[in-house]
Amino acid sequence: MEKLYCIEEQKRLSESFLWELQREYFHQKGIDAWGQEVPFFITSNPVITAKYANITLDFMLDWTNNHPESKQHCFYILELGTGSGMFSYYTLKTLTHLINQLQRDDMRFCYVMSDFTNNNVKYWQQHPSLKQFIENGTLDFATYNLEHDKDIKLINAGTVLDKTSIHNPLIVYANYIFDTVSHDSFTIKNNELYESVVTLRTNKNNMKRKRPKISSEIKIQYDERPIDPNHYYEDPFINKILNHYAEELNDTHFLIPTASLRSIKNLSEITQNKMFMITSDKAKSFLSEMKYINRPNLAFHGSFSFTVNYDAIARYFQHLGGDEHRPALREGLKTCIFSLGAPLKTLHQTQRSIQREIDGFMPSEYFAYHQFMKNNKNLLDAHTLSTYLKLSNHDPYVFHHIAPRINEIINDAYTSTKQYIIDMIPVIVDNFYFIPTSHDTYFDVGLFYHTLEKYDKAITFYNLSKKHFGEQFNVYYNLALCHFYLDNRPHSLKLFKRSLDFQSDNNSAREWTAYVENLINSET
Repeated sequence: MEKLYCIEEQKRLSESFLWELQREYFHQKGIDAWGQEVPFFITSNPVITAKYANITLDFMLDWTNNHPESKQHCFYILELGTGSGMFSYYTLKTLTHLINQLQRDDMRFCYVMSDFTNNNVKYWQQHPSLKQFIENGTLDFATYNLEHDKDIKLINAGTVLDKTSIHNPLIVYANYIFDTVSHDSFTIKNNELYESVVTLRTNKNNMKRKRPKISSEIKIQYDERPIDPNHYYEDPFINKILNHYAEELNDTHFLIPTASLRSIKNLSEITQNKMFMITSDKAKSFLSEMKYINRPNLAFHGSFSFTVNYDAIARYFQHLGGDEHRPALREGLKTCIFSLGAPLKTLHQTQRSIQREIDGFMPSEYFAYHQFMKNNKNLLDAHTLSTYLKLSNHDPYVFHHIAPRINEIINDAYTSTKQYIIDMIPVIVDNFYFIPTSHDTYFDVGLFYHTLEKYDKAITFYNLSKKHFGEQFNVYYNLALCHFYLDNRPHSLKLFKRSLDFQSDNNSAREWTAYVENLINSET
């Protein structure tokens, strides 16, 4: 058996080389990470963003009702580890719409998209879907590494978010970010607490310039070393959490989300303990979930992630004098609320909103429903599919998955159902947020109109597909068909011939080309 190459040996997990590899991956891939490998739909869809927007607005209303002078100042909304920007776009749209509905011009906010790599920031700055929010001043950006940075400087305004500039509580969103930043690992056995240090190994052929080429081929070995929980961290609050776990747990393994706790401490300091956080992640939310569990699982998906310990984060907020809301135990994504400077019992609208948006129909429950509907779409009728599309808040990603089934049955659907779906199409298009290698909503919509024989509209969207996703056989072939049925035969012939440049051996395109040529020749 080939001997494995040792990358590092017996390192504290939070100091492991793994985290450098993580940052390198996101920096090098940039926005392409979300178009190819990193999962993000569960926290970047119009359903979960509507929940965040509703809770956020109710919090802002509660705060201004309790503190009327706060209307003079802007609410800053900081999104940590923004990533693709899709979550930001949907949230900004919904929050703006809700405030306009209430005609609350005094409810001012500035949404701050942040990430540690400037590659992502540059992409957001140029994104056409975000342009309107940049121009009206409700959107700004920051290059911010939550693991290490203290200062948060807004790129457009030039403002540094600190004690002098933040007057209202800082609203923080943290979605699928705490699972991808550094943790420490611990083991409790025989009523003794140990740190679990890591050794990383991989095959020699996976190494290049002392770096693994494929992170998923790294093998992790854990070894235990006894520790004193009273003096393990410089932060005494985290040591208290360790002590509590040592007293309450046995024969188990758990993580401490070190980077997340450092970030929370920093944000609490610059806001003078005024913060309202909504966070969703794969996580353990309660101490009861941490009993008798295996070593932490490292999930690879281009990047990698651990399961977040929300119980530790909740206890840290409690140590800081804050409040928290964790939903009932359920499988899947967890969404939690943490508050500093505003006990939840004083926020009546916010509490109702949390009960409705988080406890009522959880984001994880919507995702489970979405998975079922996506996997069983071919069994559903047009009315059920239209209801699913409406429940998704007109999600282009959902439309992409069910469009083939809709096109298959739409012409046999009831007129009212057909019109209901047609009326939703402009909203779906408006919700489309482009990222490289994403699904092509323009082609999906073009094909839908094509199926309905609305050829002029189909042509519009096929051309948008060509503009944004490049020239392809299917686009030219379908454009040719639409122009043919609109009696534009010379242009149709030109497009059929162009389609053959991409698939010269395609029999349908060759037959159509010959057929249209014969028609044109017979007419002259």
